[in-house]
Amino acid sequence: MKAVAWRRGRWATCGTRMGRRRGVGAAGHAGRTNFTELWDTLSPLPLPLLRAVLAAALTFLASCTALPANDPTQPLAPDNYGVVISNALKKFKDFATYANFEISELRWVHATSGWSWLACVRYDDHGHRRTYAFFIKDNAVVDARYNVMADACGAQQYLPFDAATGAIGSAALGAPSPLY
Repeated sequence: MKAVAWRRGRWATCGTRMGRRRGVGAAGHAGRTNFTELWDTLSPLPLPLLRAVLAAALTFLASCTALPANDPTQPLAPDNYGVVISNALKKFKDFATYANFEISELRWVHATSGWSWLACVRYDDHGHRRTYAFFIKDNAVVDARYNVMADACGAQQYLPFDAATGAIGSAALGAPSPLY
């Protein structure tokens, strides 16, 4: 068994091979050691202590998660979100040239601006289909952007939307004409 020591920021073997090539350990890899060398270093520790350290490390890593916790204080969805989005759309450049507006239902999501309601709007912009995501909080648009995959606007169902008045659904189409 070779002795292992910490030298110059890495584990290195104390033996005849260290002097041959500078910066290369006994395993032949620069800056790396193999598992048996590391185990030989840790093996003098008692097994219960090793188990406790491993359990603490796994517990700590399990508590690190990238997903935010669910927000239990979800407010009621705003009834007039069509009007809120309509007011935001009217500020777009060349708004009058856009056509065929459709809007999705609201979803409670966590975004860069925090917890908010998300509504996706599809429209035609000079022959190109665009999808825009609006984030609503306290009856105001807090963030808006072109659709990204995380918004999942492509998986939503859409209703007709009158961007001039904010009417959603059949009200956006107007009353059907009688069939004669």
